[in-house]
Amino acid sequence: MEQHQPTNPERDNTSDQDIEDDINDAIMTSESPVEQRIQDLQRIENPTNEEKAELQGLYAFPENPRGAELITKHALGTITQEENQELMDLQASRHQAEKEFGRI
Repeated sequence: MEQHQPTNPERDNTSDQDIEDDINDAIMTSESPVEQRIQDLQRIENPTNEEKAELQGLYAFPENPRGAELITKHALGTITQEENQELMDLQASRHQAEKEFGRI
C-alpha cells in the first residue's frame, strides 16, 4: 500500500487506508440535513405553531420533502383540496409499501 505524503508532521505514519477510514467514519456519523433540522426544532424551548407543524411533517415524511410539506400545511390548516388529495395518495402509497415490505 502506498504511504501518504504528510503535510502535517503529526501525521507522519498515516497511510492512505487510515485517511480513507477517517473519511468513511465522518460520513457514517454525519447527520442528514433533515436529521439536523429535526434536532434544531426539538431544541426550541417555545416552538411556534409553524415550527411544530414542520416537525410533524419531518417526522411523517423524513425522506420525502413534498410529503413533509403537505403534512405541515395540513397541520396548519392551509392545505388546499388538491394538496389534501395528494397527501392522501402519498399516505396510501406509503401504507401499501409498508404492507408489502412486512410480507417479505
